[in-house]
Amino acid sequence: MIRGIARMHYNRTKFGWAIWGARANGGFMRMNDMIAVLGPDSLGAIIQQHTSHAVQLWDRDPHPGREPQMIIDATLGPVSVKRDRLRWLADQYPQTPLLTASSTVLFAAQQRWLPVPERLIGFDPWLMQANARVLTVTDREDTRPLHQELLAHLFPDWQWQWVADQVGAVFARVIAPLVNESMEYLSMGLTDAEINRAVKLGLHHPKGPLEWAHLFGLSQVGLVLQAMHRSLGERFLPHPLIQRQMAEEGVDLDA
Repeated sequence: MIRGIARMHYNRTKFGWAIWGARANGGFMRMNDMIAVLGPDSLGAIIQQHTSHAVQLWDRDPHPGREPQMIIDATLGPVSVKRDRLRWLADQYPQTPLLTASSTVLFAAQQRWLPVPERLIGFDPWLMQANARVLTVTDREDTRPLHQELLAHLFPDWQWQWVADQVGAVFARVIAPLVNESMEYLSMGLTDAEINRAVKLGLHHPKGPLEWAHLFGLSQVGLVLQAMHRSLGERFLPHPLIQRQMAEEGVDLDA
């Protein structure tokens, strides 16, 4: 908590925007005591459990009024859609920090989409959706101290672990290939229950791969695999069953 500071902000000459204000007696004071979330309904409910601030689920329509404390964009893609959405958010809410999913698009690449990249913090939304106690984030060295304090203030129950900028982050990079492999066993005639039980007993995972797929959505798993396939090679090509699900949901595999 910041004390004795009338107002704290990024250097306006260098960055051109303020991240938050602080009262002289301590405590952050943003323009609006609310956190906006773009993502599944279940994610909004989980975030609300970990913050004293109001949480609102948003779509892409403008929301009049003062800017929120933070905008969380948990969407994974397709890439062109995510890019357009992030640019739209940055234009509509020019003073608000953006916590953006970086599992399918590198944090460094997303920074290049915006005129003020210092606003961004990358994170793995699957860990948040799984209601984990420790969440992984990616950030710039020069803005990390400010963002660390902001995240600790907004979400005191969560621990934040800074990790390298890589496709799939950490958690999704492990889970998505497991789901992909499970699709092959499904096609061979094994049941969901058999596959889940084998992984939970053999690897001591809290959930089986198909339980994770149900939680995150098979098409969302496909988006992570697609990004890993492009960056890491052929073995991460989404299984035909995943590709079929993406096609049925209108998710463009090549976007």
